[in-house]
Amino acid sequence: MPSVTICPLARLNRRLFDDYTRRENISDSEGKVLFNFLETLANTTYSNIDYLVGNDEVDRLLDRLHIQPENYMHLIYNLTGDDTLRFVADISNFMDKIHTISGNLIIGTRQTLTEYGLCYMTNTMLSDKYSSRYMVEGILPDKDIQTSPSYINVKKCSYFENDVNYNVLGFDTSPINVFLHSPFDVMKADQNLGYTGESLQLRVTSTEIVTEDEFEFGADVKRRKCRFQHENNLTHFPIFTRNLCQQECRLNLVFKIMANTNALVGGTSLLFDMVDLPKERLVRRIIFSFEDLLGNKNELQIEVINY
Repeated sequence: MPSVTICPLARLNRRLFDDYTRRENISDSEGKVLFNFLETLANTTYSNIDYLVGNDEVDRLLDRLHIQPENYMHLIYNLTGDDTLRFVADISNFMDKIHTISGNLIIGTRQTLTEYGLCYMTNTMLSDKYSSRYMVEGILPDKDIQTSPSYINVKKCSYFENDVNYNVLGFDTSPINVFLHSPFDVMKADQNLGYTGESLQLRVTSTEIVTEDEFEFGADVKRRKCRFQHENNLTHFPIFTRNLCQQECRLNLVFKIMANTNALVGGTSLLFDMVDLPKERLVRRIIFSFEDLLGNKNELQIEVINY
């Protein structure tokens, strides 16, 4: 089945941010400025970099806190937290976690660092090295949840099955940006399915490519004109995929044009205001399914549940 990456547009965890401002003795007005800067920066990619404009107040605050550009990503990572279902002990309260289910099965879901910031990816065949924790801290994600008998990494199906689906749960009412892609690749920032604040149902079909068993080792990269993820020749990413290769090309172009990170993130436009979430928590179910290739079509209903 396909993989999906979901990027919440509300990035920072308000509780973690408030704890940080108290520790650093940051005033309420300074906290609002810093929050807007980090929230804007966390939502920045190559397509909307123009939103980052100079701001002397932000620069003075960052200087006082000794926050350098090379620290931005680590700070955003720490102030976002990881809301995925990672521990067996949390299964009883799994509705408070970002998770994926298919029937009684729990499908692996991980936080990732993408061109669009910190996002959540599920049903992937990629190495655990493609995770936010490994890319920011050099540590593989927690594997405790994988000891559960109901856990699987990837949901698979055959051509002779009826509709097969999985549900991605745990996001609140803030808008999300959704990307559908191969389980052997990562999202492309310019190929999203649009922003939504509602439940989203997708029906997709898939093409399977079958090769001989010795295809991987019987032909070199030059002959087969493709790389497996462990045949990595990239500088900025721990594994190889086609989309990561394209991202690296863009990064190298940016580094060539702009000599330092300050040219990219020298300030901010205050675009975001934090608003209180409603008391009722709206949980969106994102449903993915295959149409039966024999012609049967079992329609799925969009399901929205208030908690």
